[in-house]
Amino acid sequence: MSNDIITKVKRAKSASIPAASVSGVIKNRALAAMAKALDSNREKVISANKMDIAAAEKLAHVGKLSKSLVKRLKVDDTKIDEMIAGVRDVLKFEDPVGKTLSALELDGGLELYQVSCPIGLIVSYLNPVLMSFHK
Repeated sequence: MSNDIITKVKRAKSASIPAASVSGVIKNRALAAMAKALDSNREKVISANKMDIAAAEKLAHVGKLSKSLVKRLKVDDTKIDEMIAGVRDVLKFEDPVGKTLSALELDGGLELYQVSCPIGLIVSYLNPVLMSFHK
């Protein structure tokens, strides 16, 4: 399990640099594809979630998970609709990557800029989708 996490973190780090140069149009295509995939795969998601819930309930029964956490893990059609709406909401925003958030002149000719950059872990999972649109 921990090796899997380490591998994912390493992929996230390496994906963040090329993803920063992907255009907002391509990112938006990827987000639209994610929303569509959620909608068209909702039965698979719900089915897989039922198995996750069953495993979580066993953990809750022995005191390793709270019942409230198990309840929050449940995915149904309503929750998938909310996920899709959330992804589509992000499509409405301007791409923040590379935007100057603040600037400060420290000395003559020496300026400090705060520039937004992608969140690596999210980008790690999006990277294969983003690259497929980058043709």
